[in-house]
Amino acid sequence: MKRILLILSALAIMQITSCTKNGSQDNPSDDRLTIALDVPTESITSTTAKVVVDQNKVKRGCYMYSDSKYFNVTIEDILAQGVEFGSEITEIVLEDLKPDTKYKIIAAVEGEDGTKLLSNSPSFTTLKEEKQEYGDPAITMTIKETGSDYIVVSVTSENAVSVAIACFEKGDNPRGMDYIYYYGIELEENQINTTAEIRYEGLTPSTSYNLYAAIKGHGSSFMTEGVPFMTN
Repeated sequence: MKRILLILSALAIMQITSCTKNGSQDNPSDDRLTIALDVPTESITSTTAKVVVDQNKVKRGCYMYSDSKYFNVTIEDILAQGVEFGSEITEIVLEDLKPDTKYKIIAAVEGEDGTKLLSNSPSFTTLKEEKQEYGDPAITMTIKETGSDYIVVSVTSENAVSVAIACFEKGDNPRGMDYIYYYGIELEENQINTTAEIRYEGLTPSTSYNLYAAIKGHGSSFMTEGVPFMTN
């Protein structure tokens, strides 16, 4: 009988030891202060990045990020000077970043009991800035109405940065785009790259004119041939 009891006791000790090794004592407790950051590659653009925050039992947290190679900060630095976030936050959005630039981000948190902890410090590189491709500038003009001292012109422009129109008496042709901008009317921003009706005034009655336009685009510009008309 003693032998049986000894065997049972030995088995019980082995079972307790096994539970100690494989049980909850080796697993992180739900009451432990934790903070971890991750920057998913798919969330990174040329000027923004989303940081996933995994935190537990955090009372207060702050983060800092930098593109400097010498980004060495302490817990106290971050808690005193960093951007604060709440205990429920799961994502931080970084904006106005520089394209094609390597950054590092780190957070520091404080628990309910006053303990403090640094997060990991993941690094990420923003994407290169995408250059927008523009087509060649284009413009069309149609005289919709003619008066004794004015005309109404429909102007349609595309891929333009600026547009100006001007009338010159027949035989008095402009000497280039600068003349059109100087003597004519420059369209407002909301009149460019759309169709706008422009009233051009100050003309002389019963006089022959030519209507010109000058258009500046992204990298190229030109002036149109004259469109003839006569005031009433």
